[in-house]
Amino acid sequence: MARRRKPMSLKKAQRLCRQISAEPADFSRIEAALASQWSTVPAPSDVFWTVANERLLRLAREEKWRELSTVYRMMAMTLYDEERPFDHVLKEAHNAQILEYKSISKTSYGAHYKGVRILSRGCCNECDRLNGQTYTFDQALIKMPLPHAECTRGWCNCSWETWISKGR
Repeated sequence: MARRRKPMSLKKAQRLCRQISAEPADFSRIEAALASQWSTVPAPSDVFWTVANERLLRLAREEKWRELSTVYRMMAMTLYDEERPFDHVLKEAHNAQILEYKSISKTSYGAHYKGVRILSRGCCNECDRLNGQTYTFDQALIKMPLPHAECTRGWCNCSWETWISKGR
């Protein structure tokens, strides 16, 4: 028998919105818009997911990859906590992290960045096999080996670091 999830509380939904740097006014605005559209008070989780998706769209348009990665990671963690599929969202967080490094590599500060390297940090034995593998930015975006599909931990804790050319 499937376990019934406890609904997200208003307090938790508002806290999650703050954690993705949404303003309290955003929560209130979305809550009112959904209430008007649906002719009923929306569940706090509906408000959170709408605020989060609105924020994702804005950050992607503005190419704010670091912030985008943070929002995706928070959304993935929320799904994980609710025991719902989350890997597809965590994958987007990794994608945005690589895009952040790639954009930095085009500046004088990051001109020596040649790609990314996987850090498994002892996540699990399966992930440790990926530790240290290097990819160009484009290779990593195409292959996207993180989160590792064979991770035995549940929440894959692997991450990326920049791969720096030897000349620097």
